[in-house]
Amino acid sequence: RAAASLNPAAGAPHLGLGNASYWQGDSDQAIAEYRQAAGLTPQDPNPVLLTGLIQAEQGDLAGAIASQEQAARLSTCDPAPHLLLGGLYFQQDDYANAAAAYEDALALDPTDADAWYVLGSLRNQQDDLAGAVEAARRAVELEPEMVEAQRLLALSLFHLGDNEGALPAAQSLVSLEPQSAANQSLLGDIYFGLQQWEDAANAYEAALALADDASTRTVLGMIRMQLGQMDAAVDQYQAALAVDPGDGLAWQGLGGAYAQQGQLAEAANAFEQSLAVADSALTRGQLASVYQQQGEIDKAIAQYERAVALDSSQPRWRVRLGGLYASQGRLAEAEAAFRAALEGDPENAEALAGLAGAAYRQCSVSTAVQSMAAAAALLPAYRGSLAAFYEAQGRVADAEALYTELGQAPEDDVFAHLAVADYLFRSGRLDDAAQTYQQILEAGSAPPGLVTSLVHFALGQIEYLQERLFAAGGEFDQALAAFPANVDAQAGLGDVALRAGEAADALAAYDAALPLVPQYMGGLPAENVALTNVLLQVRRSLALAQLGDAAGAAAALDNALELADGAVALTPRSPLAQFTLGTAHLARGETAEADAAFARASECDQSLTATRGRLEANLANLQAGE
Repeated sequence: RAAASLNPAAGAPHLGLGNASYWQGDSDQAIAEYRQAAGLTPQDPNPVLLTGLIQAEQGDLAGAIASQEQAARLSTCDPAPHLLLGGLYFQQDDYANAAAAYEDALALDPTDADAWYVLGSLRNQQDDLAGAVEAARRAVELEPEMVEAQRLLALSLFHLGDNEGALPAAQSLVSLEPQSAANQSLLGDIYFGLQQWEDAANAYEAALALADDASTRTVLGMIRMQLGQMDAAVDQYQAALAVDPGDGLAWQGLGGAYAQQGQLAEAANAFEQSLAVADSALTRGQLASVYQQQGEIDKAIAQYERAVALDSSQPRWRVRLGGLYASQGRLAEAEAAFRAALEGDPENAEALAGLAGAAYRQCSVSTAVQSMAAAAALLPAYRGSLAAFYEAQGRVADAEALYTELGQAPEDDVFAHLAVADYLFRSGRLDDAAQTYQQILEAGSAPPGLVTSLVHFALGQIEYLQERLFAAGGEFDQALAAFPANVDAQAGLGDVALRAGEAADALAAYDAALPLVPQYMGGLPAENVALTNVLLQVRRSLALAQLGDAAGAAAALDNALELADGAVALTPRSPLAQFTLGTAHLARGETAEADAAFARASECDQSLTATRGRLEANLANLQAGE
């Protein structure tokens, strides 16, 4: 006060009085003194800055911001007003102005690591991940041991999808703060993005050792599945559900692991539990796939229909729905589903192949070839199907050329070599076919389960046709070991027994095959299923006849004809439906009817003429017995 009275024009005494008043708890007087000081020294930012601090304490954010904005305008070399202003904007959730204030502060002092970190956080709040990375990187360069800056850098790069860039920051973060489960989980997430599965698993295990967490266990379960460790995956999903029984993602993952293990009932239950938590097209599709494998096609169709309703933009649900419609002979609905898929994705090879299959089953082979050629141009895996359609048209040279091309595929292209082997088999080149099938097994590229089973069955068929029945039985056994629901392999054992004069064993084998048909043929065209069932009934009739059960044999043949008539009623122009009808009549000795049906089949698919020859030869061998 004495100084102010001695020099009334000086601002410094009022600045001191403002400080003293503030220390004495008189904030209003302090503001009055600061304002008087500011009036006397209008170029000094300090009185205005201090006024703003008190206004902020009093909750007057608007006044505080106005004061700090004035102080910032006056300050040419001090970042403090800009930092304070940034903090005030942040309190009002005004991230854009807060970031601008911190940028102004850093223009005055670019060595402030804390300010760079806060700026990075503000940019992150604005979804400016690239800006957040830039600011966090500057903070880390200035202060490498700043944990929060390392975390911000790692997270921002991770969310940008730059897992390679995020990895060093995450590794530094873990080394700085190894006892943080969140840090270990972040490192695991980054390894997951890099598909470094073992490293990801180790990081998640480290996180779980620090704190149990359902989400972490669920993701670890996914990694165990990627590593082919299905039992370990199941353990993780179950542990996640023990922590959080309502974790829908854990239920979904558990369903996927069970499905991989072939535990279809358990898989279906897990997917249903997941859907009870949250409905999703993906889970519906997974559940549909399980139902299809169980042979419950109606249930599978219902799930795919629901998946389409939930996500109509995803063509794959329409394609799979179309495939199941087609399997039931609902060809118009199938074609509509395939065309709807193509509207969303004009280059969907699977939909084009589906249209080709529907056309073939309506005896429109030229249309089938056109659609399949388009599919094969998009996805070479369909070249084998295209070659088969060439055979149906009688274009033997074109088919041969395409099979030759497929034979040059890499050895791990299992389906290309399977197509070639099947063609060699149909062409009667049994030794070449056997060699190709054997090479598929030796390459170790055949997926376990059904595909491996089919290869062993094919080898068994070749042994059977070459009258090596004991060896054929061994291959059929291996086929069943790989996939117990292989109806053809089970029936093959029956054929071997019948050829050996063991009609009772043959009948038991055929009867054991019948309940396997829904699972084995699930999702395949209805006439394919019908032909399989007709052949089983025909074989049963032969076994029953050898056992002296004429009535049973006749009943089996009646069943066969009823099944064949049903197939023709469902898809009357299908070559395979007509072939099935011909098979039933042939077994009954109704030659004229058989010839007529076989002729209709061959008009649509010329390759079925040779198939008839193989069928007649096999039935003759079975009738002859030993």
